[in-house]
Amino acid sequence: MNDHANGRMILWWSPHPAATVKFAAEELSRYWFRAGFRPLSVIQAHLPEAGAEVGGAVVIAEGGKTPASEKGEGRLEPKWLIPGRSRSWRPDDDAFAIDNVEGAWVMTGSNPRSVLYACYALLEQLEIEFFAPAFNFYQGYAEGVPVRSAATGREFPAELHEAESNAAFRYRKLYVEEGWSFNPATLKSLIDWMGKVRMNVLVIPYDYQNAGVTRYDGWRQHILPELELRQILVEVGGHGYPSWLSPQSYPEFYLRGFNVFDVNNPAAVGAYVARVVDYLSQRPEIKIFDAWPPDAATWPPTATEAFGSVADAEARVIEQLVAAVVERLPEVLIEHVAYLPAPEPPGPAARYSSTKVLVDIAPYDRSIAEPIFAQASERNAYYTALIGRWRESFDGVLGVYEYYRRYSWHSLPNNLLRLMGVEIPYYHARGVRGLGSYAEPADWITYEASHRLFADLCWNAKLDPEAWLHRYCARRFGAARDAAQVYFRLVEQAGQRLYPDPAGALDSLAAVLDSLQDYRQARQALQTALGQTRSPAGEFIIERLAWNAEYAIYDMELAECALTEAEALPAARSRLSEFILAHRFDGIILHNYFTVRRLGSKVDADLSRRLRAAYRYPVCASLHPAAKEEDGGITSERRLHLSFESTDHLPHRVDWWVEPWPGLTIHPRRGALTVSGRDPSRQLLVGSGTEGLPADWRLTLHMTVDEGVEIPPMALSSETGLPVR
Repeated sequence: MNDHANGRMILWWSPHPAATVKFAAEELSRYWFRAGFRPLSVIQAHLPEAGAEVGGAVVIAEGGKTPASEKGEGRLEPKWLIPGRSRSWRPDDDAFAIDNVEGAWVMTGSNPRSVLYACYALLEQLEIEFFAPAFNFYQGYAEGVPVRSAATGREFPAELHEAESNAAFRYRKLYVEEGWSFNPATLKSLIDWMGKVRMNVLVIPYDYQNAGVTRYDGWRQHILPELELRQILVEVGGHGYPSWLSPQSYPEFYLRGFNVFDVNNPAAVGAYVARVVDYLSQRPEIKIFDAWPPDAATWPPTATEAFGSVADAEARVIEQLVAAVVERLPEVLIEHVAYLPAPEPPGPAARYSSTKVLVDIAPYDRSIAEPIFAQASERNAYYTALIGRWRESFDGVLGVYEYYRRYSWHSLPNNLLRLMGVEIPYYHARGVRGLGSYAEPADWITYEASHRLFADLCWNAKLDPEAWLHRYCARRFGAARDAAQVYFRLVEQAGQRLYPDPAGALDSLAAVLDSLQDYRQARQALQTALGQTRSPAGEFIIERLAWNAEYAIYDMELAECALTEAEALPAARSRLSEFILAHRFDGIILHNYFTVRRLGSKVDADLSRRLRAAYRYPVCASLHPAAKEEDGGITSERRLHLSFESTDHLPHRVDWWVEPWPGLTIHPRRGALTVSGRDPSRQLLVGSGTEGLPADWRLTLHMTVDEGVEIPPMALSSETGLPVR
């Protein structure tokens, strides 16, 4: 629909494949209408002269000045591109501009991806906020779009202004990493958000820890169109030479007791290189390959004997990989990670190519109790010096793999906003041009502020973190902004106290009690905020942050019991366990082996598969005792509740049936229901004749969802209530 009253329309033009710039124009039109302004039609334009110094353009122009051709195309005025063409942009850097050229608003960029950034930046001028990916658990509150009256909606916005911006960091990464709570739907939502907040690299393991669970190929067909539409770079690889040369398939390449293959064996290195190059050749979208050794790598003695150091040995492997990639895949870059046990640069004879190798420093054991550049922490001082040594020996793109969200925090609300605000500018000043951090959907609301600030600082390292927090809280929570800021100050203080190192200080009673007090005060601040906000979105987010604060309090009370009152541990663990199971799909808690470890349960590969399965299918089920039963001797029957839950907050029809383990009887054996959220459970009667129920028993549950989607069988234990894939 064209705005005939004003004669305005949205024109788009691209000298490149058109999909990204066309999408940028369509996104501008869609949000423009949602913001309450007159709808504008989207028309492809042609440029009546040669020249492709910009990556494309999207223009809001007067229709009368851009007559449509018989083919329905508009005409792009050459003068509209003069400001963009005058800028010294490089196509492989991200930069954009918003210009007003004689009343036409022109969005240009150094590449098509940056034109998309320009359109989103214009929308942000209309106070449209892209707080978070549109994960289903946000229930429509991931973004903020102002509601305007009908009268206001008829006017062209007066608040638009010209702008020019370029990325501080060349590579702005989000890591899937262990991928506990990812599935195709959550990945698509994340990719969409990355385009809106100007993140340009998604990093997915080839096969995390060689476990066959978190794998790029498992999601590739679902997400590749979304990545290509936004021109987000794909980085694949991660920890794991064994992912390419498994010890089981290639035992001749390994020395007993070491998980890195014999790098002094030409056949082993050649086989590794050949497999990687063949894989990349079949996936041309991958532009960065992570050639990382296994996590907790153990290098055979032949490495140091032949090359002098582990760093030099690793450099020789990467050197051979780079040579093969340059020959067949000249656009692909190889990334080395400076990480334990060999974070140091290689010697002069093994220095990396500055044009084909990226280096990421991973300060795994850093302290968050102080900024990375402070000298009180020995490990932080080491990493600041390490950046200097790498800068002296490597003149290519140096990055930092940061830990502003750790799995070991088990979803405690440690939003390190002030820490990021001083550290990221420091990294930029030291010449770091790549920055990345973890991204897990399951506790995104808990870390929403951290994720958004991280993205903003990756683009603009000069942001004032205090001003950013004030603006974020005002936009997110309205009248409750001051109370929300108190909450963020308290949880950052608690997190820095609890985690002076990655292992944490949960064995320190003083740290636990002080943090418990902080979390209680943070909960009180949120309760105050809940009474002040007038926004349904603000109320929704505050309620969930309050749930997470409650979880943090339960966790600290458990830590206190472990240190002072062992007899109270079972009750504390039970309370925490019930809370985790009740909220693991609400966007505030990631249920993985770290949360389970807090409950004192054994952690193994089987448990990891069970935890991941809960997030990867639309429906999850669990067993719980129907009531606490007194032990009256032999128990031959047990009443249980079989509960179903929609993990994606959408309604699903479920047909289920239970397969008893040997010696058990079950009633009823099957049923059907529609699941939406957490539904009333079904009562099962489990029996074993007259011999009594065994101490350890399980049931196998089968489910078909939405008339055809089969969920892999789940073994359910009444002890844990966890599904088993």
